[in-house]
Amino acid sequence: KQWYQRRVRGGVDNIPLALAGLCLYVAGFAPGMGPLPWLINSELFPMWCRDTAISITTTTTWISNALVAMTFLSISQGMGTYQAFSLYLVACITAIIYFLFFLPETTGIPLEKVHQLFKDRIIFSPFSSYGRF
Repeated sequence: KQWYQRRVRGGVDNIPLALAGLCLYVAGFAPGMGPLPWLINSELFPMWCRDTAISITTTTTWISNALVAMTFLSISQGMGTYQAFSLYLVACITAIIYFLFFLPETTGIPLEKVHQLFKDRIIFSPFSSYGRF
């Protein structure tokens, strides 16, 4: 039997459990991390390069999604499902730490001045606001 056809302890089917997990994932991802790349793209680039830069970042996002989709089954068969999720978890935590230090806060800054945040600064402090690095 496939994993979703087996019963777990207590005689509960895996199908409702998997559907509940999927619904929780979508409910948490859609208002949180889902739209984040698109929001960041719309704020970071100056008008003169916005169309090209957003095209490049959109392509990068979809290539990254495709790589995860193409590698997950191979990694989970080779290393195990737990290890595959752990590997992707480490990648996500690394990205979060990177963005905490290198992505400045843009609240209240006009689009024309956002590029100045990147001009002279190399490392930003976590949760920095405009003028306080």
